[in-house]
Amino acid sequence: GHAAGDMVLIQMRDRLEKVFRESDYLVRWGGEEFLVVARATSRTKAEQLAERIRHTISGTPFALGGERYLSKTCSVGFTCFPFLPEHPGFMSWQQTVELADHGLYTAKRSGRDAWVGLHGTESTVIEGGPEQLVASVTKTLESGGLRLSSSIPLPSLQLDSPAQACNELPSPCASHGDANVLPNGHLDGLNPCERRTVGRAAHSLTVPLEVIKQ
Repeated sequence: GHAAGDMVLIQMRDRLEKVFRESDYLVRWGGEEFLVVARATSRTKAEQLAERIRHTISGTPFALGGERYLSKTCSVGFTCFPFLPEHPGFMSWQQTVELADHGLYTAKRSGRDAWVGLHGTESTVIEGGPEQLVASVTKTLESGGLRLSSSIPLPSLQLDSPAQACNELPSPCASHGDANVLPNGHLDGLNPCERRTVGRAAHSLTVPLEVIKQ
């Protein structure tokens, strides 16, 4: 029920506060999804941070009161912003979130309780623009224009086709709902389009995650 859901969200905040710093942004993105911007985080630490998130959520059941407990896991998708350090204007904030969403949905379809990251490579083609890259993630992975990392063995990953991804992934600017910010309240009341300006510091880590009932 709603009371149990509220208790889980409060405990989610408490757990994620231990993973992130006060300078980071933790936003409830809608429903059971959260968006995290880990500012000034080294790209080399991205996988470690994603695993800390996964373990923090799944490692301990959530207390619902009256000796009732609920086990939950999460799926995490992430990428870094700017996406290509040598071309910082190549991909917008919105497109970076959309790319991280591809990682999130890949983790969900591949069994959940997992993380998937998408990274640029030396073969990432910038001439076609980021729109082509985001719309054709599977094709770009196959050509070497993207690198994928995951807590799931790569042969077991269920990659979306570009058509499926375009039909199912939400746009960060599709709706104008209020945001609940955990824990600092910097973005309270901003709609998704306004949130795009957050975290423009170099080497921000964008981490959409969804909490899953187990």
